Amino acid sequence: MSYVSEVLADNPSVFLKLDDATTTFADSSGNGHIQTSSGTLTANQAGFTSEIVASALFGGGKVAEDFGSATAYTNLTLEVWYKSTNGNGVLWTSRGVAGNGLTLFIGATGAGFGSAGQVSWGLDGALYQGVNTNATFNDGQIHHIVAVFSRASGAISPSDFTIYVDGALQTVTQHSINGSVNVPFTPSANWLMGQHPAGWANGTLTSTNLAMAALYPAALTGQRINAHFSASAIPPAGSVLSRDSVVVLASDSTMNRTLARDSVGVLSNDLVITRTLSRMSVQVLVRVPPPRFEGWGVTF
Repeated sequence: MSYVSEVLADNPSVFLKLDDATTTFADSSGNGHIQTSSGTLTANQAGFTSEIVASALFGGGKVAEDFGSATAYTNLTLEVWYKSTNGNGVLWTSRGVAGNGLTLFIGATGAGFGSAGQVSWGLDGALYQGVNTNATFNDGQIHHIVAVFSRASGAISPSDFTIYVDGALQTVTQHSINGSVNVPFTPSANWLMGQHPAGWANGTLTSTNLAMAALYPAALTGQRINAHFSASAIPPAGSVLSRDSVVVLASDSTMNRTLARDSVGVLSNDLVITRTLSRMSVQVLVRVPPPRFEGWGVTF
């Protein structure tokens, strides 16, 4: 299945591809939600993969949704593709200027948890219950970020929040301050991307590309999250390339030599091959890896 098909199979409440020609971003979920964009946003920027063909550049602007404050949640999943070297800013929030909401954030939260490049996720407001990743992701590379909330009954706690990055469940640090609220939980405001309504010092996204943002009224399983990531056409960390696993569609001999020298071997999350291709507008097809390649000096 294509990436978009995988997303739609999980019935998102809203699905913003963020690949529009203008900053009037359309909802592709079929639910007809209306987005209001303002501030510095640049549409139709470079995409991330063959399945994610364009992105939106957030330079201080925001995208406001038309729903959230009238919805009571016991389960929720937020998803977005992220690329930046800036380590701070709101990816999604349903908190208003006052009151409580759910916030997915890069960097240090207003409550003082997390640090630049870490992903934070939790109940946000006068009360805080949540987690932040131990790893950082403001490395200028493409990352698939998925945040899951699930609580059947009772008071929300940090253990109700999980974070996946690039298909992998993250090790997190938990935080709890000033008490909690019970589920079902109704946020104080509609959903917003790019800024924090309460004016957090680190709340505004700048120099950050986002794509394929989706919200689901359910707790997606790790299996479904991995299905999304696998459909994105990004080789997972640890994939192995050999002379026979890559087909280069290029007439430029320099590009061929660059790939042969720098992009053969075990892939990590650096995704050297993907970065090189996006700069040079060259297409590469990666097939299922053959037996492990153990040396260098391969020619294509």
